[in-house]
Amino acid sequence: MVQRVAIGTVTLRRSARVSVPSGPGSYGIARSASVSTGDVDAQPRRMPSARRALMPLVVPGPTTTPEPKPMDVEAFLHWVYARQKADRIMDHGIGLHRIEAEWDDIEIYGVSACGCAQAEQLGALGVRVDTSPYDAGRLHPDAESAAICVRETLDWRTLPLVVRHARVGDRPEWSTRKPQQLLPILNRKGKPVVRYADWDKHRNYGACPVTYDVDPAYIDMLNETYGTWWDALLLLCSTLNALTGNQRLSRRVLPPKAPRTPWEEDA
Repeated sequence: MVQRVAIGTVTLRRSARVSVPSGPGSYGIARSASVSTGDVDAQPRRMPSARRALMPLVVPGPTTTPEPKPMDVEAFLHWVYARQKADRIMDHGIGLHRIEAEWDDIEIYGVSACGCAQAEQLGALGVRVDTSPYDAGRLHPDAESAAICVRETLDWRTLPLVVRHARVGDRPEWSTRKPQQLLPILNRKGKPVVRYADWDKHRNYGACPVTYDVDPAYIDMLNETYGTWWDALLLLCSTLNALTGNQRLSRRVLPPKAPRTPWEEDA
């Protein structure tokens, strides 16, 4: 039996549960008609036409992407490796499950306090061991994309150079090409070494060997290492800005502020 009760502009329908006797093929199971309760038929109120005409027409404007934040490549790499520690988290497998690490060919050196491996240990033991594991936290997407880009762009010689100075936050050493000073070679007692010819029998014509205070070959090696580091930063700057899709950075990497040949400018 259905009863209708009108309340304002809302009409409520109340339904009763009706039992139906079981038939010959129902094996004595009582059948009942399922009737929904609490159905509400609401009539929405319409805004008067005069009021709708007074409302301003809102037209959605074109969607614009925010401008990436500019950041120097040295400061950006220092943030990736010193603040985010992307290489330690990714290369050492911190926070990864054993199966995840084997899939990525990573050897696990430790277990974090917030990773899947820690959850597996808690499930297996049933208790939390009172230790202080390294909490990996959440790696920023820009740091993860940058670490992958650096590892895939640089070779095995340049990669440690860039990562080492990025983690410390300094630059490779360099030296000027100014004329160096000649210094005598000293013996164990701190006195100049004097060498004689065999035919002189240590009487006359002694000679003192000299050397530069800084070896020119060593200076060339320092400056070449600095140039390699600077060229790698410039290459990473263009490569990081060219990332697309999920690897795209939320900031724009600027070229290095460091000069390319500081020894020539300081000469």
